[in-house]
This record gives sequence, C-alpha cells and structure tokens, in this order.
Amino acid sequence: MMQRRGGLILMIAALLAVGCSRQEAVSDDECLAAVRANLKAAQEENLEDYMATIHPESPSYEQTRELMGRLFSEFDLSYELVELKLAAKTEDEARIEFVQETQKLRGPEFKDNQVIGAHRLKKSDGRWKIMSTEIRKVEYLEPKKSEPAESKPLDAKPGEPEPEPVTPVEPEPVETPPLESPPE
Repeated sequence: MMQRRGGLILMIAALLAVGCSRQEAVSDDECLAAVRANLKAAQEENLEDYMATIHPESPSYEQTRELMGRLFSEFDLSYELVELKLAAKTEDEARIEFVQETQKLRGPEFKDNQVIGAHRLKKSDGRWKIMSTEIRKVEYLEPKKSEPAESKPLDAKPGEPEPEPVTPVEPEPVETPPLESPPE
C-alpha cells in the first residue's frame, strides 16, 4: 500500500511538472509570438497592428508611431528574423535577443542591414508587448549580385509586370561652331 501511494505521488508530481513546463512553454511562445507579430505588421506596413505590439507605456511610443508611419509611406522593405531567442523571463518581463535583416524593395536610398539586438517586453492587459529595444550592432549588407542596383518605382503594384526597359536613343550629331579665341 505504501509503495502504491509513493508511485501515485510520483505520477502526480510528474504530471504537474509536465503541466507546469507546458504552461511555461506556452508563455515563452507568447513572448516570441509578440516579436513575430511586430515584424509581420512591419512587413505588411500596418501601422495600427504594429503599434498594438508596442507597450503603451513605452517612453518611445509616440516617436515610434511617427517614425514607422514615415517609413511605411516612403519605403517598401523586406524583414527577416534570422535568429530569435528568449534570453530571460520573469512573470511580467522578458528579454528577447534577435538578429534581423532588413532589405529595401522600393523607395529612396536605404542601406540593407542586419541588426543584432534585444527587445525588452512587458505585459500590458495580460499580453506581451515591446517596451524597448536595444540595438547592439548594425552591419550593412552588400547588395545582392543577382538583383539590379536600381529598384522598382515606389508606385509599382505587386504582381504587376515590370515595364519594358527604355532603349537609349543615340542623339543626332549636331555641328557646333568652333569656339572663338578671346582677343589678346
């Protein structure tokens, strides 16, 4: 009977441990999902969804809204999370380390880059949101050789065929009178 009771206690403890670690894993996934949602909103250039991933008490909340609004209107960028790792977490705060690549598809001059950094997340109304971001390193990427240096115009529609390249026309030779020498 005592051995049975000991086995039952071990089984309950194992189930609780599995249950707790599953809860912890779900919470960890929620932290990472918040950063992925942030990047997805940036990729889709959806300012409202993007700002929904930023903590409302972030000291840079309004500045972020302004900056991202301008960025979305002037550029078409491609974002990729190369690495994403939960570095630390408490009940209401987490630190996510990341490596992110950003490349210009359309828009004015922009240097493609890889950023290494960390987001600090805090809970707001029970959901993880980005409170601040620490940029540790920025590396500028070489343009891809398979892509032309010139990009598509900003007003080009996705899926629309690219216009035919303009063939340069050789100008007609024009005879110009010789320059007169200045009087001495």
